[in-house]
Amino acid sequence: MDFLARITEDKRKQLLSTHLLQVAKKCSTTASDTFQDVAYYAGLWHDLGKYRQEWQKYLLGDGKREYHAPHGAMLALRNSDKVPAIAYIIAGHHTGLHDKAHLESRDFEQYAQGWGQAVEAAKQEIPDFVPEKLPDINLAYNRREFAIRMLFSVLVDADRFSRSKSFPEPLPAVHLSLGTQFVAILLESAFQGTGVVGGLRVQCKRSRSSAPKCRLKP
Repeated sequence: MDFLARITEDKRKQLLSTHLLQVAKKCSTTASDTFQDVAYYAGLWHDLGKYRQEWQKYLLGDGKREYHAPHGAMLALRNSDKVPAIAYIIAGHHTGLHDKAHLESRDFEQYAQGWGQAVEAAKQEIPDFVPEKLPDINLAYNRREFAIRMLFSVLVDADRFSRSKSFPEPLPAVHLSLGTQFVAILLESAFQGTGVVGGLRVQCKRSRSSAPKCRLKP
């Protein structure tokens, strides 16, 4: 069967594999080099739950509404000994970022039922769907949280970008929103110590006692 991502009002269909690869590519090319692998798999796995028969029936109007975001997050959780960045990014791409307790809860595990079968279905359509080692963001707490929030924004924008285009044609060579471009610049400059954000971070780090006074000038 053809697994679908969505059906438009005029009955055009977008293949799920096409959508996932589009979003993965757009995420990775938007993110800075340091986070390209994390961004790629966040995009590739974000709609993993749509590879379930129950979700496909729902799409065709033959079933109840089904979750699909938790499944990719659960795949990430099962491939790591901690809560990886990808799990946070995927789990909240429709509802907003969740905390660690939610992702480790029994309720979340219930929402992700069928994730294993979905992975097997995805592997049949997308080569190298699961990497040998899961990429993650290995930074100190505050910097890691900042990176997760920025990549979350990148995923949401890339998902909407793909959704707005004609199916199943490849994404045209146009830019993402100015907001996402700005996010990418912030993300790169903040961790390289360049630009306004990076410079401010370095300044605050050097003067911890006066850090609350570090502010951007109007």
